[in-house]
Parts: sequence; structure tokens; C-alpha cells
Amino acid sequence: MALTKFHTLLHCSLDGVSILFLFTKSDIKTILVPVTAFAALSARSISFGAHLRSTLWIWLHLLQFCIANQVRNPKEDSMNKPWRPIASGLISQANARSLRWAVCFICLGYSYFSGTLFISTSLSLAIFLNNDMSMDSHWLSRNFWVAYGYAMFNGGAMKVICSTSECIPENRFLRACIFVSSIIFTTVQAQDFRDAAGDIASGRSTLPVVWPLASRRIELGLITLWSSIICILWDVNAIVASFLITFGALIGLRFLLLRSARDDQQSYLLYNVSRFVDNPRGAC
Repeated sequence: MALTKFHTLLHCSLDGVSILFLFTKSDIKTILVPVTAFAALSARSISFGAHLRSTLWIWLHLLQFCIANQVRNPKEDSMNKPWRPIASGLISQANARSLRWAVCFICLGYSYFSGTLFISTSLSLAIFLNNDMSMDSHWLSRNFWVAYGYAMFNGGAMKVICSTSECIPENRFLRACIFVSSIIFTTVQAQDFRDAAGDIASGRSTLPVVWPLASRRIELGLITLWSSIICILWDVNAIVASFLITFGALIGLRFLLLRSARDDQQSYLLYNVSRFVDNPRGAC
């Protein structure tokens, strides 16, 4: 009898872990990994414990964002990402909504004890405005809140690490955050090309929906431009500059020339790699 209860409890626990993972699966490579790397690069020395606490902070807030985003319109996910927990029936929309607010309070509680309550509150407010108030329905407000959210993710993760580690000067980190957020504000439509069909169905006016071809040309120009600006600020040698600018231009060309949903997904992953390669720690 006891063994049966143990197996049942274990099965339920594994199901719960699987659901939480599936909520955040799409953004592990695009948010969790880049933000973790950004925070780690801000520290001159770092302990494993500090790194673990920072990664947990990022993942909890990412989970809050993902649930808030996915609970809003499961029909969109049934088109773009049918494996997600609500779309696949692993959790009901009502239960996911309750889980979202529970995770929000967990984020605030964890942030209180890690000295990041203000940043967590600001990020939670941005998540609320972006999803619950439909601020992501227009490309301009969407780009702004995504850039602001990345700044809060970077700031919170860095503050958790730097509470117990020696980090770069705060003014340098602030410039780096502004720089990264500027790149994201102008190029984040890279993530919208792959979801254009779902965005059209849900009534969102993203740049790929409003200007299907022009937005791809703009993306090519902006990625190449930012790569060039980074090389100038870093004052890198000609070989490194050639690599960074060529890499950025090739990613932009992928968005322009390869336009299937699968191609756009791969291009977006490369876009995130380029953001990691172009991490502006040295320039700031």
C-alpha cells in the first residue's frame, strides 16, 4: 500500500516537473541561457552557489512570464506549439492561471530574500502589462516591453550574483544593459517571424504581420548595423570585426531568403547566438 502511494506521488511529481519544463522549454535557449551568461560575465569572480541562485531567479521569472503568456490564448499555441501544457491538455487553463499567480508570489518572495524585490516587482508589472493588458498586440509597445523585460532579467540576475561575488562597476553594467536593450528593441521581431500565422489568428500587429517583406529587409540591415557598431565600440581587429559583421549579415540574410516557419525558428536561434557572441561587456 505504502509502495503504491509512493509510486503515485513520484508519478505526480514527475508530471509536475514536466509541465513546468514545457512551459519554459521554448525560452530556455533564448532567455535563460543568454541572461545567465550575461550575468556570469558581469562577475569578475563567481561561486557555484551564486550562479545557481541567479539561474533559479531567472528561471522562476521566466516561468511566470511563460505561464502568463500561454494562459492568455491557448488556441494560438495549438497552431504554433501544440506540445505546450495548456494546448496539449496537461493542465487546464484555469489551473494554469492559478499557478501563474502562485509563481508570481514565489518570485516576489525569493526576490525579497535575495535583495531584488524592486526588480522583481518591475518585471512582474511588465509581464502583467505585456500579457494581461495586451500591450504586445502592437509591434511598438511589444518591442518596448520585451526590451524592458530583458533589462530587468539582466539586472536581477546580475544583482543576485553580485550579492556574493565581485562584479564589474555598476555604471559599466548599466551601460551594458542599455546597450543590449537597445539591440533587442530594434531587432526583437526576429522571434515573431516564426509565429506569424498564430499572431495573425490572434490579432497581433507584429512587424512580420504588418510588413511581411519589409520587416525582413529591416532585420537584415539592423543586425548588420549593430554588429558593425559593436566592432567600433570594442575597437576589435579587422579579422574579428569581419567575422562578427559577416555572421550578423548571414543571419539577416537567412531571415530574408529562408521564410518557412522551420527556417525562421533556426534563424532565431542563430540570432540569439549572435547576441551572446556580441555581448558588450568589453565595450562597456
